[in-house]
Amino acid sequence: MIHRSAIVNARVIATVSRVMRGQASVKIKGCPENLAVSRPFSPLF
Repeated sequence: MIHRSAIVNARVIATVSRVMRGQASVKIKGCPENLAVSRPFSPLF
């Protein structure tokens, strides 16, 4: 999960998807799994 203390380089984000109840999921280039964004910060994506 990506929390407010994590910094994600925008250049390595492959996709951002909306999942249930407005939560976001981020796919990082070269990483096989999707990472959930914490609910309070989902609107920023």
